[in-house]
Parts: sequence; C-alpha cells; structure tokens
Amino acid sequence: MYRPWYAAMWAEAAVLGQHDDALTRIDRARHAARDNPIASAMVERAAAIASGDRIAVENLAATFAALGCPYQEARTRTLIRMTPAR
Repeated sequence: MYRPWYAAMWAEAAVLGQHDDALTRIDRARHAARDNPIASAMVERAAAIASGDRIAVENLAATFAALGCPYQEARTRTLIRMTPAR
C-alpha cells in the first residue's frame, strides 16, 4: 500500500539531493508508482526537475490541482523556482 508513495519520495529525494543514481531511481519508481496517479505525478515531477524541464514541472502543478492535491500543487510551484533550466 505504501510502496508507490515510498518510491515517489525516494526518487524525488535522489534528484533534490543530486545523487548519482537519481535517474535509476526514477526508472524504478515509475514502475512502483504506476497504479497511483498522485505518486506517478510525483515521480514525473522528479524526472522533470532532473532534466531541468521547467515547463513540465509547471504542467505538473496543474496535474496536482486536477487531482485535488493542493499541497503537492504548492510544492510543485516552489520547486519550479528551484529548478535550474538546462
């Protein structure tokens, strides 16, 4: 029951902590979170941050809003400002 949430946070922590295995964690987390739309969006947010895709991060804020997740929406908007464009 908690695996999707753990996987999403595990991937995001790797990206934000700039771990060498962040991309591997994202790939693994995508599989673990695939049946949970909120956790999947969190994994995709981590992937967008890792790639420096600020537009994708911004689009995910709207995804969280549509999913009824105001905290994740606000967190995403904060992370947009912290995402270096690449």
